[in-house]
Amino acid sequence: MGKVFIQGLALAIAGVVAIALNQLLDLGLGSIGFGLLVGGVLGLVSDGGPVGRIGGFVVGIIVALVVYIARVLFLNDSFSGQVAAMVITLGLLTLVCALTSGRLPLWSALLGTALVVGAYETSFLANPANVTSELFQYTTMALLPAALGFLVVVFVADKASGSEPSESSDSEHNTSEKKPTK
Repeated sequence: MGKVFIQGLALAIAGVVAIALNQLLDLGLGSIGFGLLVGGVLGLVSDGGPVGRIGGFVVGIIVALVVYIARVLFLNDSFSGQVAAMVITLGLLTLVCALTSGRLPLWSALLGTALVVGAYETSFLANPANVTSELFQYTTMALLPAALGFLVVVFVADKASGSEPSESSDSEHNTSEKKPTK
C-alpha cells in the first residue's frame, strides 16, 4: 500500500516540476497532465517488460501518425472515413502485436495510439489541412511528459522493489539455497 502512495506522490511531484519548467522555459507544452498520466500507466503496468512496453507504445505512436496522414490523403472526415481510420488503426496494432507473439503487448500499443489521438484529434478535426505542421508538434508536446511519467514511476518502482511480489516469490522458491557470506 505504501508503494502506491509513493508512486502517486512521485508522479504528482513530477507533474508540478514539468508544469513549472514549461512555464519557466516557455516550452509550450499543452498536454502535460495527459502525457504524464499516460507515461505513468506505461510505467506502472509490468506486463511485457520495459522493452516490450516501450516497443508497443512506439508502434502505437507510429501507427497513429501514419493513419492521421492517411486520413488527410485518402480518407475524409465523414463518418465512414472516421470508421475506416479506426478499423485500420486497430487492425494494424493487433496484427503487429500478434506477429510478435505478445512481446509487444497490445495494451501498450493502444496506449501509444491514445497518446497521439488524445493530444491531436481536436486540432485535427478543427483543421485537417495542418496535419503536416501540427501532428508532430502535438505528439511531441504530449510525449515529453509521458517520458517523464514513465521514468518517474519506473524509478520509484525500482527503489521500492524490496517489496515486489516477484522477488518474494523468487525467494520462496529458492529457500534451499544458502545465503552468501561476506
